[in-house]
Amino acid sequence: MPRERYFQWMRIWKFFASTEHTPDLGRLYGLLDVLWQEERKGATPEQLMEDSAAWGRLEDTLDFANDPEYQAFLREIGAGEPN
Repeated sequence: MPRERYFQWMRIWKFFASTEHTPDLGRLYGLLDVLWQEERKGATPEQLMEDSAAWGRLEDTLDFANDPEYQAFLREIGAGEPN
């Protein structure tokens, strides 16, 4: 899995870790987890360790409030919720 895709997955999991759980989000989480596991199957253990280490170094310096990809993901999630 390319490193940028790994980072995108980490942004997604960070979103789920920082939001209130609802049944709809739980279903989405389950679907995304299946996709995540499929992608991980294509990566070598060494690649996953390198990606994880790189994410760990960057996690504290990333500004998720100003991350356009993360914000787009939040808008997509919000667009699916009833008003």
